[in-house]
Amino acid sequence: MTQEGCIVVIGGGGGIGRALLERLSQDGRPCVIASRDGQNHENLDVDSQLCDARSFDQVEALLKGATERHGSVSGLVNLAGSIILKPAHMISETEWSETIATNLTTAFATVRAAGKTMRKGGSVVLVSTVAAATGLPNHEAIAAAKAGVEGLARSAAATYAARDFDATSSHRDSWTPLWRNGSPNPRRHSNIHARCIRWGESVSRTTSPPRSSSCFRNAATG
Repeated sequence: MTQEGCIVVIGGGGGIGRALLERLSQDGRPCVIASRDGQNHENLDVDSQLCDARSFDQVEALLKGATERHGSVSGLVNLAGSIILKPAHMISETEWSETIATNLTTAFATVRAAGKTMRKGGSVVLVSTVAAATGLPNHEAIAAAKAGVEGLARSAAATYAARDFDATSSHRDSWTPLWRNGSPNPRRHSNIHARCIRWGESVSRTTSPPRSSSCFRNAATG
């Protein structure tokens, strides 16, 4: 992956996002943070933008703007997400739609925008959960949404890479590469790859934001 360009972090106003931005700043990497609520960006000395990651157009505009301001985007991290813990029969249609939009639609919008704008290559980082592969009680909605994220990773690998790609994920290795070298259209997609990190494996909910952020930093820049 090229080391030039900025790193865009969607949904980066929380603890892990802020820790990630701090690590990237220490590396001297220009960063862009984006979320729906501008208050999430308060006291952050970084290029901050408003973006509803559920919108294809807004995510695409976010990456185009970052490219115009910083020359290129070499890393894109999508931390947008939510969790709802209820059995299926207690989830309303509204709650289901919001869960899919916040977790799966944002991931799809991220991959779509990367394919359109990251012409010089780079890394895309998506987030899944161990619940997508392990039957956990009361996780039906989030498991379905995050299983979709992992399916998105595998399908995108088939779409964007002709060879030299690894589209597997396991409990031992929580990273699912999306794209690597060998694209059907190398002028547009050459050297773009992504990883899907399963929350609850190498990154756990009990892990501190600074420790968790190192996993995302390595995925976004390596």
